[in-house]
Amino acid sequence: MHRPRTSYFAFTLIELLVVIAIIAILAAILFPVFAKAREKARQITCLSNEKQIVLGVLQYNQDNDETYPGGQMYGEENCSWTKEIQPYIKNGAVQSTAFGVGYGGGVFTCPSSKLPLYQSYSMRGDLFPNFWPNSPFHAVTTAAVDSPSTHIMAEEVGDQAVYDGMEFMFDTHVWFWASNNIDWANIENTTTPDVANSRDCDETGPGVNWNWQRCSQFPRYRHNGVSNFPFLDGHVKAISKGRLDYGHNVYNAQTDDNSFG
Repeated sequence: MHRPRTSYFAFTLIELLVVIAIIAILAAILFPVFAKAREKARQITCLSNEKQIVLGVLQYNQDNDETYPGGQMYGEENCSWTKEIQPYIKNGAVQSTAFGVGYGGGVFTCPSSKLPLYQSYSMRGDLFPNFWPNSPFHAVTTAAVDSPSTHIMAEEVGDQAVYDGMEFMFDTHVWFWASNNIDWANIENTTTPDVANSRDCDETGPGVNWNWQRCSQFPRYRHNGVSNFPFLDGHVKAISKGRLDYGHNVYNAQTDDNSFG
């Protein structure tokens, strides 16, 4: 009598469901790990971008009487700080906008940004002020900073899509970061920016109402809750949200009056 052939790899429905459940559980565990690993890689690239930028600024300073470039310059030629340091970096894509000529993409854009040609890094306005004809704000030399190794030069900011990703960033006015209730006489002992006002945001939807006090003014902690900060002495450091020390890392008494431009 012919006996039916038996497969050694036959599964019951219950066994198959158990295997699928185990795979689903492993995927739920591993996918966030992979996502964090990818973001960590992008953070490292972003940090490298900022390192090249800060070195470009320092070289510019050496060739220009130890003076920082302006954040935005208006006059015979409208341009941003990205154009001023371009000879030292030779990277990014030129952008001609209503505000003048600047550069985006390449080292000027964070790889985690949703806008690939948008400038992701913003210089602090008290050291890189806006200039226009009869401007009340003055250029700043490196001597105006008491401790370059502890003060940040720039920050990684949020995206805003109103210019379709083809716009360079206004300089950051660091006084926005402080609370309205702050004791300005004791500012150097203020540890962190006002969390309620630190708009860690991206505004990339249609019909964005561009506001220079929003995403372009505050650090964007897009790298697993971490943001990279270039410092004025040339080093770059990753800092977790809530750990930036305003009085120690941001506020600079000698240039405070240059912050409101």
